[in-house]
Amino acid sequence: MLKITISPLERTLAEKGITIRQLSQLTGLSEKVIASMKKGRSLSFSNLDVICRVLNCQPCDIVEFKKNGVSGHWEWISD
Repeated sequence: MLKITISPLERTLAEKGITIRQLSQLTGLSEKVIASMKKGRSLSFSNLDVICRVLNCQPCDIVEFKKNGVSGHWEWISD
């Protein structure tokens, strides 16, 4: 089973000096929605997109997947 987490988000926020409250203000997402995302719920592509745009980062800087106890990052393939 594939589990998607946003564990890398904490690291990315720390590197950029941004708090969850500031992220909420910058993205327009409520702190409640961000908290739900941290718990593995409510992660939509539109939320992921707005966070990436605001933080000027890639999805792999925010999202991590785990399958059968093995973790890794999504790899994006460009043409």
